Amino acid sequence: MLKSNEKLFRIIELLLEKGSAGVTELADDTPYHKSTVYTHLQTLQENGWAFKSDGTYQLSLKFLTISEQIKNQRSVFQHGHEEIDSLANETGELSYLAVPEDDVVTILHYARGEKATLSVTAGATVPITEHSVGKVLLAFQSETDRSEIDEYPSSDVFMDSDADISEALEEARRNGFVVSNERDGSGPSIAEPDQSGPRSESHLTDVQHKTVAAPVLDDDDEPLAVVAVTGLSKRINGEYEERICQQVVRAAAVIERKLDVERSVPASNRD
Repeated sequence: MLKSNEKLFRIIELLLEKGSAGVTELADDTPYHKSTVYTHLQTLQENGWAFKSDGTYQLSLKFLTISEQIKNQRSVFQHGHEEIDSLANETGELSYLAVPEDDVVTILHYARGEKATLSVTAGATVPITEHSVGKVLLAFQSETDRSEIDEYPSSDVFMDSDADISEALEEARRNGFVVSNERDGSGPSIAEPDQSGPRSESHLTDVQHKTVAAPVLDDDDEPLAVVAVTGLSKRINGEYEERICQQVVRAAAVIERKLDVERSVPASNRD
């Protein structure tokens, strides 16, 4: 990456982190000279990516427009967001659609049911090897893509027993879904306790929760996305857990069918 671009992105990241900041503050938090920081801020301002108020700079809502456009361009979002909303209504839990991007999992869309004590943020990412939804992606990737799975460190994200990772992923492929237990604070997580509501459970720092996830596959049976539901482990068990597994798999299958229809339309038009 060009040094100038690297500096620009670092300044954007700092503004995002701080909310607002002046030239001196940004220069103090980077190895860049004040004149360099000022030049990049001026570039952002002139192009509508930032604005100045009371002597400090803030990122503009133009970034929001870009993120919405990127999301809406994704076919899996177009055909999947309504299913995620319905899943949240049906289960009452936190439901979300996540997609692989290189070696991370990114939240594309989410909805919170009435019982949800957890929350996520659209655009949030975690390493694909360190979250339960990543287990689904790894399980359904081609053999070539999964060639280095045995090198991944064993963790509770991949299994709830002493079985090796390959066996855990093979079981996920047989079932068509995964069920994983996670504990807040034990590592990277997409779902976090909701700190805003009145629910006392949402403010606990050591809450165990469970994720049920199923893949959305393309024509080559490669994973395009993951449909997931996350809730408190003490609630998601027994028959209720079985029902959620069925609902998650069904939602993923509906999204797949919608995508299949979309892909078939251009071919039928050519006929």
